[in-house]
Amino acid sequence: MTQRKYDKATAQAIMQWAYSDYQDDQNKPYEVRDDGVYVNDVFRDYCPPGTIYDWTPADCMDGPESPNPDTAPALPIPFTAADLAACMLDGIGHRICQCVGTHIGSSIDESELPNFRPRMRWMRDALREAYALAAEAQNIVGELDHAQQQSAHDLCARYSDAYDHAIERECVMERVVVRTKSDGSLEHGDFISRVEYLRRLERAKASVSDLKAQADSAKAQADDKHRTWREAMVRQLLNPEQPIAKTVLETDSSNNATACDFSMLATREQLIEAFGRFTGLDASWFTNLKDTPALLAARKVTGQGGRGHIAEPLFCPFTVMQWLADSKRRKGRKLSAEKAWELLEKYFPKVYDTRSVADPRAGD
Repeated sequence: MTQRKYDKATAQAIMQWAYSDYQDDQNKPYEVRDDGVYVNDVFRDYCPPGTIYDWTPADCMDGPESPNPDTAPALPIPFTAADLAACMLDGIGHRICQCVGTHIGSSIDESELPNFRPRMRWMRDALREAYALAAEAQNIVGELDHAQQQSAHDLCARYSDAYDHAIERECVMERVVVRTKSDGSLEHGDFISRVEYLRRLERAKASVSDLKAQADSAKAQADDKHRTWREAMVRQLLNPEQPIAKTVLETDSSNNATACDFSMLATREQLIEAFGRFTGLDASWFTNLKDTPALLAARKVTGQGGRGHIAEPLFCPFTVMQWLADSKRRKGRKLSAEKAWELLEKYFPKVYDTRSVADPRAGD
C-alpha cells in the first residue's frame, strides 16, 4: 500500500515543535531545506562519528539505491510516516520522541499525542502513523532494552559525579596561598606545581577507577545493543522486503521469550506484593496494558493459556521499578528512588545483584 506523503510545512512544524526552546535558528541542530531536514553542519562536525548529531537513517542503509550517508538528509521532503519513524530513532529526530514522551517502537494511544490545533492535524497524523509503523517494525526486529540503556546512562552519570568529587577532594586545582589578608580571607597565587598536580590527579583517578571500568563496560554494551537495534529498525521501516531476524530478543512462534532467564522475571502478583503497598499498584493496573505503556514495555513474556504455553505473563522487575520511581509518573502514589531500590533488593535480589552498581544508595 502506498504511504501518504507529507510536505515541507509539516516537517518544519514538527521540528519547530520539538525544538521550541531554541530561539536562534543558527544555533538549532537542524536545518530545513526544500528537499529535506538536515543536521546542522556545525553540530555534525563537532560530534564523534555515529553519535547523535552525526547520524541519519542513511547510515544504516545499503544497496544500490540507498542514499549517500554523507549527503542524505535525516528526513527527506516529501516524507512518509516510515521516513519520520526512522528519523525519530536517533539523531536530530530523537528529540521528537522526547517531546511526545514515549519511546519510538512502543505502542501509543491517541490521547498521548500532543493536542495540536485542528489546522495542524497533518502533524498529528504523521506522528500517529510513525509510531504505529515503528511498533510494527519492533515486533519483528525485537525490543530495545530501555532499562539497560537507562542503567548505563545512570552509571556513567554516577561515575562523572564521583570523579568530580575526587578532583575536589584531592584539591587537584588548588592554588597556592600567598598570605592571609587582614580581614581573614586568603590571597591566592599560582596553581600548585605540575608535578604535584599530576600526583593528585593520579590519586583522584585511582579512587574511582573501578567505577569508571563498570561505567565504560555498561556504556559499551548498551551502545552496541542500541546500534544493532537502530540498524535493524531502519531496515525494517524503509526496506521491509528484506527479511530481518530478531536482533534484540529471540522469540518462539508463540511470541514468548526463549532466550530469557525466567528467574529474572516476575508475575503480576509478585510485583503487587513488592510495590503495591507503597504505590497503589494492584491487579487493575494490568487489566489493559495499552493504557499503561510502561508496564507494556516491561512485559517480556506475553503469556497464554492452554497446554504447552506459559499461562502467566512475566515482567522485568527492574523496568517496573524504574517506572514506579519516576517522578513524572502520574498513576498511583509517588515512590522515592531510594525506597524503590530497597524494595527491588528485598523482593528480587537476583535482579538487584545485576543492577546494584546503579543503586543511588551505594554512595551513602
